[in-house]
Amino acid sequence: VNDFAGLVNAISLHLGFNNIADIEPGAFNGLSLLKQLHINHNSLETLKEDMFNGLENLEFLQADNNFITVIEASAFSKLNRLKVLILNDNAIEYLPPNIFRFVPLTHLDLRGNQLQTLPYVGFLEHIGRILDLQLEDNKW
Repeated sequence: VNDFAGLVNAISLHLGFNNIADIEPGAFNGLSLLKQLHINHNSLETLKEDMFNGLENLEFLQADNNFITVIEASAFSKLNRLKVLILNDNAIEYLPPNIFRFVPLTHLDLRGNQLQTLPYVGFLEHIGRILDLQLEDNKW
């Protein structure tokens, strides 16, 4: 069941502060016009590979202040218009290689996580296009 079926013209969706622990595959089907998604201040632990299916026009994703420890390798692979990704204040320890390979990010916020290293492949090799990169308060 798609809880957002009546929101086909929505361009922004605020789901923050709802204690959401998981987002089912297909939850956002039909929201192809959505440009901004706010899932901050919830209880998410994993960003799964099919979590953002149906959001091919998404430009802004805010997922800060969750409990995210795992980001699956292809979690963002279909978000090829995503420019702003906010993941600060989670518990991310590791970014898979090529995590942002086809994602045209200009702003990335990874402050306040548990990162110790960053992969060259798919991250550092593409860092030239990122205008605003925030990495403070990690385990460097």
